[in-house]
Amino acid sequence: MGKVLVTGASGQIGVHICSGLLDKGYQVIGIDDKVNKYNEAKPDYKFIQLRPTDKEKFSIIFKDNVIDAVVHAACVADNDIGPIILDEQINESHVWDTFLYKMANLVEVKQFVLISTTQVYKTPETREPVREDDELQPLTNYGKLKAAAEDALAFEFKKSKVTAVASARCAQFYTKDLYENLNAKITDPKDNTSFMFRTGEYAYHFCNTYNLVDFIVCFIRNTEKIKPEERPGHSGYYNVADKGLISANDIVSFMREYHTLGLVLQRPDPIVKTNKLKFFLKKISDEQVTNYRYFDNSTAISNHNYEVNKAARICPFRWNLHNTK
Repeated sequence: MGKVLVTGASGQIGVHICSGLLDKGYQVIGIDDKVNKYNEAKPDYKFIQLRPTDKEKFSIIFKDNVIDAVVHAACVADNDIGPIILDEQINESHVWDTFLYKMANLVEVKQFVLISTTQVYKTPETREPVREDDELQPLTNYGKLKAAAEDALAFEFKKSKVTAVASARCAQFYTKDLYENLNAKITDPKDNTSFMFRTGEYAYHFCNTYNLVDFIVCFIRNTEKIKPEERPGHSGYYNVADKGLISANDIVSFMREYHTLGLVLQRPDPIVKTNKLKFFLKKISDEQVTNYRYFDNSTAISNHNYEVNKAARICPFRWNLHNTK
């Protein structure tokens, strides 16, 4: 088993990525600007505290270690930064991305996995599943941050002959404890009241953190078994999410079972944005646009679904809202 460098290793997602790799026998170097003791005592785990701008420390890591793979989980909204993405964080992410890509390409790592987001896509206008090659049009700051990270990654590794590169475009994450994304889909951002339209039969696509961990482990294990010159053939964009949608009613039941949830109001269908009604709709504030958890009720019951067959061929998505840990 090889040595994997994981950025954002102290975040709520990063700790599980490191743990999953360690469980499969990999040596893991975790880096982050904050400390988390989740994996501290585990064999084969080494943590290095640094900021994205610490280029000299980055260079030493690659100089002193034979890095076989990189999982870039830093600057993931659920991992390192809050729901409001600031320009400062976008700029810092760009510094982290470009330097890390260059160092990884220089030493010819076998695999590089970027944790991206489905928010890079244009908002769907139909209920057809969103596919990896569908039109991109990020609207939130988080979507723009990750779209830029994907572009920089593709540019750096476009001529690589030995590295398998994956941009894992993930729907919003959840576990039993990381439930803010679920809660945001039944919360009115104006007054924080809980609600659902009709009986809550409409649904959303989410990504259980453990499905992402399985995908990363399987992507690395599958591509390390093949010839180096064949690895780039596995590079590409992968939509990573649960196999099915999670209904608003399921979210309410989950929140009531595991977390505090008071009264949930029932509402009629949201107003559809037509030309006749646009004039009367309240303008979305800058904060709502930059908040990746913002609830847009005009698209709430569209049941946007992501085509995950390509990623599912690498690993089965075993985890869902009913068996998540």
